[in-house]
Amino acid sequence: MCDFDTSEADAGISHLPDTHTPNGCLVPCTPEGVRQARQHARSTMARWGEPGERTETAALLTTELVTNAVLHGRGPEVRCHLRRRPEGDVQLRVWSGPGTTVPRPRPARDQAVADLEETGRGLLIVDGLSSAWGTRTGSEGRLVWADL
Repeated sequence: MCDFDTSEADAGISHLPDTHTPNGCLVPCTPEGVRQARQHARSTMARWGEPGERTETAALLTTELVTNAVLHGRGPEVRCHLRRRPEGDVQLRVWSGPGTTVPRPRPARDQAVADLEETGRGLLIVDGLSSAWGTRTGSEGRLVWADL
């Protein structure tokens, strides 16, 4: 069990997920792991009967969160979990080894420079597509979550 600091808004997300359930997966901290996590999100959402647009949004959010874990986290694996709440909301959770910085969207930059950059937009996408998102750091690593 992690000692993540939780708040009322994200109570209950402090535990590492059981990756041996249909809703959880453990992927390598590699680009291939990003693909595996994305496919896991799609198959889980499809199994729940979620519409295609919502499924693809979950897949994109998962891609962005796992990519950040691969680029900025430490450790051989990334844990992913999708949680469907009784009211129908879906929460995506990604755990990784501790990184050096807390994830934050990048501030606006000169547009000409920003157009040439290949990275740095992931959390802006997460912020735009999710109803809420956040992060917690604990002894076992970092958790980033997004609500859909």
